[in-house]
Amino acid sequence: MKRRVLISLFFAMFITVSMVGVSSAISFGPAVNLGSAVNTGANERFPDISSDDLDLYLSSDRSGGSGLLDMYKSTRPDTGNSFGTPSNLGATINSTALDTGPSITGNDVALFFSSTRSGTGAQGGFDIWVSVSSGAPGNVSSINSTFNDVAPDIHSSGLAMVFHSNRANNGKNDLYVTKRTAIGSPWGTPFSLATASDTDSNDVGATVSSDGLSLYFASDRDGGIGESGTYDMYVSTRLNTESSFGAAVNLGAGINSIYDDMGPSISSDGSTLYFDSNRDGGFGGFDVYQSTAVPEPATVALLGIGLAGLAGATVRRRLKKVKQ
Repeated sequence: MKRRVLISLFFAMFITVSMVGVSSAISFGPAVNLGSAVNTGANERFPDISSDDLDLYLSSDRSGGSGLLDMYKSTRPDTGNSFGTPSNLGATINSTALDTGPSITGNDVALFFSSTRSGTGAQGGFDIWVSVSSGAPGNVSSINSTFNDVAPDIHSSGLAMVFHSNRANNGKNDLYVTKRTAIGSPWGTPFSLATASDTDSNDVGATVSSDGLSLYFASDRDGGIGESGTYDMYVSTRLNTESSFGAAVNLGAGINSIYDDMGPSISSDGSTLYFDSNRDGGFGGFDVYQSTAVPEPATVALLGIGLAGLAGATVRRRLKKVKQ
């Protein structure tokens, strides 16, 4: 009986350890175009998925907008359905300038984005703005610079935001993070994600997983899938939210192409990555795609479950023979 208990405990520990790694998988399956309901013959860029996976925000230069580049929202009734035709967010939020890189908070209240509009607090180039409850946007002046500050991604906690900027590094884009202590509190001074960024390249359009342990972004660094100068998507991970992100790893040819693959947005459960790409086979310039994570550790966990069952059956047979 003691042997049976020890073996059961061993496999229980094995299964638990294996399952911990499921959410940290960095492999993704083939990219799937979201179709003509979402994409057009124009450019659809910087998708952002809501926390409930039912709203997809994006920017597009399709006809009928307020300016050169507007933001839109596509919805679906549940995750088993496809996203519908995107609706323009309207003239209250969009302007006659360039409005792009939307990011919605976890409670769907505040929409952060980047814009070249003028107005109170505008500092030049692209600035980061925020619209609360679909109201008139305000400039997030405490984190903007006189350079381009683009594509904010607000974490699900609402307390951290990552974006890219060419404020340093000889005009190349690097990734920055700003934090605040509570919702409504001032944002702190942005700092560079030096360990994940490559000083010789442009690192742009980042998104952070809901657990704060994975950082996805696009980069034109050397060693990518396509020709020099094209963008691939990468991921950088860390052990806990207090440590720094490690060296970035290319997401591979399963999801990246020889063209530009950019603007990643990871779903709250980490299972789906949305992004834009100008690869062949699309409807226009840049289209929005999705790719499903390949949960490799889960396979190991299932193997552990199978082995546990096999070991348990073997022990029971042996104990039965001893009793006889």
